[in-house]
Amino acid sequence: MRDQGQKMAGDECIAAADTQAGDLSAESREALFELLVRGVPLAMACQKLGLSLESIAAAATVDPLFRGKLQLVQEMLSRNVAAALYKSSLEGKVPAQVAYLKAVPPPEWLAAAGSTAGPATWDDTLGDLNDDEFQELARAMGADLSLENEGGVDPPQESHVA
Repeated sequence: MRDQGQKMAGDECIAAADTQAGDLSAESREALFELLVRGVPLAMACQKLGLSLESIAAAATVDPLFRGKLQLVQEMLSRNVAAALYKSSLEGKVPAQVAYLKAVPPPEWLAAAGSTAGPATWDDTLGDLNDDEFQELARAMGADLSLENEGGVDPPQESHVA
């Protein structure tokens, strides 16, 4: 495994071959999963490694093992966030409590409301939060917001088209 920030010799050649052939080498797959399990978003991981999202989609389409591993990583990260949210709510952090109870209301609340529906959707739970509230919730959950610029990758710029 590579240390964070360390670059293997030939990474640019690997990435160029991957995007041209539409196939991902074992080295590229390993590097991709190293970033993903640390919580780096897929698009930023691709940018850092010089891969295209199309090459990832193509590999996931033809390789069920690769597709399954991508899904497993996403499930793991989602469970980590849910666990951090639950922990923060138990520590008394109100934004975390609100988000958790909206996402996973106690069964008696659902029964009192006459609903048997499961947890709310993302939009129902967090869709109305503005950027500051979302960042406050993320910090309350212990999120490291510095990952956004890890490795010198700039987040996408907003465009304002008239």
